[in-house]
Amino acid sequence: MRDYTKLIEIGKNNNGIIRTKWAVDNGVAKDYLRFAVEDGVIERVRHGFYILKDTIADEVYILQQRAKNLIYSFDTAAYYNGLTNRDPLRLTLTTTRETKTSFLYAKGFELNFHYVDNEKFKLGRAKTKTIFGNQIVIYNMERTLCDLFSPIYNGDIDIALESLKNYVKRKDKNFYKLMKYAQDLGVEQELKKRLEVLIWETQDSCVI
Repeated sequence: MRDYTKLIEIGKNNNGIIRTKWAVDNGVAKDYLRFAVEDGVIERVRHGFYILKDTIADEVYILQQRAKNLIYSFDTAAYYNGLTNRDPLRLTLTTTRETKTSFLYAKGFELNFHYVDNEKFKLGRAKTKTIFGNQIVIYNMERTLCDLFSPIYNGDIDIALESLKNYVKRKDKNFYKLMKYAQDLGVEQELKKRLEVLIWETQDSCVI
């Protein structure tokens, strides 16, 4: 019987996920990964990615690990920032123009990519965790709102409006940062208009 103790330990230390690189770096031969699959100890979910038996694959995390320069954005970032509670069935990511994405997929999700220049790509990067506890890179609240009210957003406008309303209620909001980003990304006038309407509606409802 083969000893898979080290392989299992790697998985347990990484929320059930095992990468070929992690295994090799810890002295586990690549052949052992194949043997472990054959013996039902682990399951191969992507090239270079495995999960322990009875583990659910974290598609959101694995997708981002498969290529450089992928940041969750727009409605997906709105969800992970807590600006909307609509669990995304479509994963939206922003990347650089030279990044290849045609080979990427995530089981159970539609993928939507936006391509930007390097300077815009870096603005507003943040980190959070998936429901499985794995760290992913997203855009922060301010960058996300700018994206949601930009002409290139092709999603549900109700998500954008809901996100802005929830942002205004947040104690950790930063209007200075929001408007600075909006200026840099060319959506300053649109966001100002939306905020003015939102504030007017809020005041009007208080009077009623």
